[in-house]
Order: sequence, then C-alpha cells, then structure tokens
Amino acid sequence: MKRSFVAALIMSAVAACNSSSPSTGRGGVSGSAGSLGAAVDIGASGGMSGGAGNPGTAGLTEATGGGDAFGGAGGAGASGAGGAPSSSCAGDPTVGESIACDACTAENCSPGTDGCSPSLFPTAEKRRNCLNLYCCLRASGCKDGDALNCWCGDASYTDCITRDTAANGVCLAEFRAAAESTAAGTIKQRFIDPHYAIGGAVNLHTCRSNYCSAHSDPPVAPPNACDL
Repeated sequence: MKRSFVAALIMSAVAACNSSSPSTGRGGVSGSAGSLGAAVDIGASGGMSGGAGNPGTAGLTEATGGGDAFGGAGGAGASGAGGAPSSSCAGDPTVGESIACDACTAENCSPGTDGCSPSLFPTAEKRRNCLNLYCCLRASGCKDGDALNCWCGDASYTDCITRDTAANGVCLAEFRAAAESTAAGTIKQRFIDPHYAIGGAVNLHTCRSNYCSAHSDPPVAPPNACDL
C-alpha cells in the first residue's frame, strides 16, 4: 500500500514536469549600425556621394533557455558625404589635348603671351593659378567661347567690370586668384596681361577659341581641333 502511494506521487510529479512549457529565452541585442560610407572626390564637378557603409556586426545574446544564440545584424551605415569640388586639372591641361589641337596652337598662338608655360610663370603659385583658370574655362564651355562670360555670368558687362560683387560666372574664384585681386576694375585691367596668370589663361583660351575650335570663324580643319 505504501509502495503504491509513493509510486503514485512519483507519477504525478513526472506528469507535472511533462505538462509545463519550457522557458523561452529573450531575443539577442541588435547589432551596431554599419560604418559611414567613404566620400569619393571626382574633381571639377564636385564629389560623388560615397557608398553605403558595411552592415553592423550581430549583437550578442542575453537569452537563457530556448532563445536565439545571436541578435540581428545592425543596419547598413549612411552614405558618405560628397567630395569637395575641385577646379584643378591633373597635369597640364594646356598641352597634349590632341595632336590637332597642339598643332593648331603652335601655328596660331604666341608662346610669349598665351598659355601657362614655366617660361611665362616660373613660380609654382602663378602657374597653378593659370592652369586652374584655363581648366575651368575649357571645362565650363563659356557662352560662345568667350572667357568673359565665365567671369561675369549673367551680370551686365558694365556692372561686371565696375562693381566688385556683380560678377557671378562659373570661374569667378579662378579669375580672382589668377588676377591676384577681387576688385572688378583690376581684374578687367589684367584680363589679357601675360604678366599675370589671368592673362596667360585668357589669351590661350581666346586664341584657341578663335582659331582652333568649333567657335572659329571661318571654321578650321579639322573642326573643333581644341575642345572648348
């Protein structure tokens, strides 16, 4: 009788254990966010946005019992910021554009007044200012091939050359650096002066525009020898 009672107690305990639900663990901690994408600089037109960052690492579990071993991975990082705009060209943009452009330049332009050669500008700063301005003039496609439009923008000619704050052309910063002045009257005075970087760049651009480009009148052969 006593054995039967003990056996009944044991069976009751086993049944209770079997009927109870196993404990469920808590979910793991979410992983950290991904890293910030790196910015990419593409030069004159401004930097491209960087790609998204890598996904974050998975979080560690805080679970006990039947919970998952790891938390979910963190989301991808935000895209990187755009690269800083740059008006500088790699190397020397005044030579080596094409055989036809170099030949037309040699035939029609004067090395003593046109360009950014070391003989015209022996100091590194002046030569770099000349190259930067020519690069901007070539890349911007100034209206009708006229460098003045890249300085003045939509300001009237009179305002552009008399009011220091009127000019708003795409190459305004390069014009000021090459002229070594922010004064409108001084920039105009030095516009074609080969003693200043502004003069060397503008003179070369004007010569090529007049004799070696699609703006030439009469047209040159081959047409558009220099890309302006």
